Amino acid sequence: MTQKEFINQGQNFLKQMILELSNLNIETQGLVIDHLCFRVATNEEYLEYKKMIGEFADLLIEAEINKRPIATYLLSQPIEFEQYKIDVIELPAPKVGVNYRTGFEHLEIVTNQSFDLIEKKYPQIQFFRSNHNLINPELAFKTKSGQIKFHHQTLKRIIEIEKSNITDIIFDLDSTLVSSKDFIYQINQEVFSAVLERQLSIEEVKEKYYPEFPKLFEVFEVTCEQKKLLANRLWTEVSKKYSHPLYEGVYDLLKALKELGYRLHIWTARDKESAEHILDQHGVASFFETMSFSNDKSTKPHTEALTFPWGDRDPGTYIMVGDSYTDIKGAHNIRAFSIGALWDSHLNHHELLSHGADICFFSLIDLKNWLRDRIKR
Repeated sequence: MTQKEFINQGQNFLKQMILELSNLNIETQGLVIDHLCFRVATNEEYLEYKKMIGEFADLLIEAEINKRPIATYLLSQPIEFEQYKIDVIELPAPKVGVNYRTGFEHLEIVTNQSFDLIEKKYPQIQFFRSNHNLINPELAFKTKSGQIKFHHQTLKRIIEIEKSNITDIIFDLDSTLVSSKDFIYQINQEVFSAVLERQLSIEEVKEKYYPEFPKLFEVFEVTCEQKKLLANRLWTEVSKKYSHPLYEGVYDLLKALKELGYRLHIWTARDKESAEHILDQHGVASFFETMSFSNDKSTKPHTEALTFPWGDRDPGTYIMVGDSYTDIKGAHNIRAFSIGALWDSHLNHHELLSHGADICFFSLIDLKNWLRDRIKR
């Protein structure tokens, strides 16, 4: 097959899939199509097409996934149809015991919506999920001409993450290492009731919750600098009345990561006094090489208070693990890979995705296994 024939086949496949999406009443305007997948029937064909595609495309990576190699290429000439330009091609070797027809088989769409929301949006479609515990899970459905697969991250970004040499892990504290959301609502209720000199309901506090003081001052209309200082002081004092338990498995996670050779850091919107009180209470302070807290001038996600020497490290060597948009934004501000922590029932997957989380983990075990497996490679 020549380059022209390959591109023409890709264009015809893309055109047909877009038509089928439209017929299913799936919105195609603004759709982000990441790549197309070209299947082969045999291992011999896999080697033949690797050689052929390699003549007009650059190999980005070839990796073993699910016990067979998958090659990913960047085309010198993109496959185009209407507003779409696809320059990434995935070429998997066939799985043992599965029969494939040689040719283009599926396209992959990148979305910042959770799979739950997509399934609710299109109840007429029979979706199925796979790769649940991998860093790029998928939601898919079959059409007459192939498959449509939704992912939360581009293949290029996943390759970038997989190729990176992560040495440092920056953790958020509240709702990432310690379970504290309900307590924080109560603390905010007591603090802002005193500052505003009126009794706030817990419903109002929850409705106006933000994980950073500047936004809290904005929504509660606190403009007086003296009252802002009072709020900060009261927050530290009131917080000490509450016990914030570690999530089950956090101590073991931190211990295991240290033993694997990772350098660990804390970056929290809490003040130094209340954060250190929690860390000391649970005997985990010694795991962290640097600890960064909120102060009168700066708070996460702004970097002025961050003591981790990120400016001296290569961007691909550190990750930020957290549960809120401020953690995702903070990660972006220092060019770290952003990891969404979703092991607390209060947390919103869609919110983290919409703010650009690179990967989301629903359990501490999945995070630990991923980081452990990277060391083993």
